[in-house]
Amino acid sequence: MKRSERMHVVQSVAAAREKVAAQQLGKTRQILNQQLVRLEELSNYRQQYVQQFADTGSRGISARSLQDYRVFVDRLNTAIRQQDQVVEQARVHLSTVYDQWMQTHSHTLAIGKLIGRFRDDEKIQENRLEQKLMDEFVAIQKGRNSGMVS
Repeated sequence: MKRSERMHVVQSVAAAREKVAAQQLGKTRQILNQQLVRLEELSNYRQQYVQQFADTGSRGISARSLQDYRVFVDRLNTAIRQQDQVVEQARVHLSTVYDQWMQTHSHTLAIGKLIGRFRDDEKIQENRLEQKLMDEFVAIQKGRNSGMVS
């Protein structure tokens, strides 16, 4: 079995690892997107709540309502800060997973290039062998022809 053919097993293993890494990358991107949506929902809810309170407050509000409003907005701000941290952690994790995928992808490409070089070398060797056999055949034919003439 030729070296290039033996390397197909290695290439298959590398491709399988790359596929797993790509799937993990996709899942990690999906998680980040979900966390971004959650952050946007919280921010939008806060904005709507503040706007609704401003509309209601223009007609006058009690001290108790104002205190409840402030407490709730503080809780929303805390939730938004926490979600912002979750998003940042998801981004860092995505970067790590992307680097891992990139490593496996580069490895798979390198194996493919190596197989290509092996094939090129094998083709050169086959051509040399073919040329050698042709030269020997011609030499034998010349020897036979020169022996008949004498």
